[in-house]
Amino acid sequence: MAEVVEVVRAVVDDCAEAGIPSVIETLLYTLPDEQPLPVRRRPELIAESARILGDTRPDLLKLEYPGDARGCQAVAKVVTVPWAMLSAGMPSPAFLEAVVTSCEDGGACGFIAGRVYWKEAVALDGPERKEFLNTTGRARLEQSVEVMSRHARPWYAAESTP
Repeated sequence: MAEVVEVVRAVVDDCAEAGIPSVIETLLYTLPDEQPLPVRRRPELIAESARILGDTRPDLLKLEYPGDARGCQAVAKVVTVPWAMLSAGMPSPAFLEAVVTSCEDGGACGFIAGRVYWKEAVALDGPERKEFLNTTGRARLEQSVEVMSRHARPWYAAESTP
């Protein structure tokens, strides 16, 4: 793991030197020869990976939803850089609730989302897909932005301790 952290640190440093923001994403998954991660451990592991990668001082961390308010609070205790919650293809209502919890309890600065807006459109063709994206997809995005604007902290408000 130390080697991976050093690679991330080098990427963060290279981005800073080039004058571009560094955005680091951490995802939990099991390797083919490992047992599946117990659901109850996911929040703890998300917080720990956030702490480890946050120590590399990226401009933004992209994190999975830590599961609930307690998981978000665990992230808030260890992360000293701005972070945004990934949608991970959640259903839209659950995503909006997760955005509120991540922002209010975890100090998230917002969200990074894709599938929550368009995943149903994959099964549609031509005009139906366009209609879905122009109506449902757009409405979901607008709702997300509205929720975020009421609950997220500004990215520049993240504690900046070296």
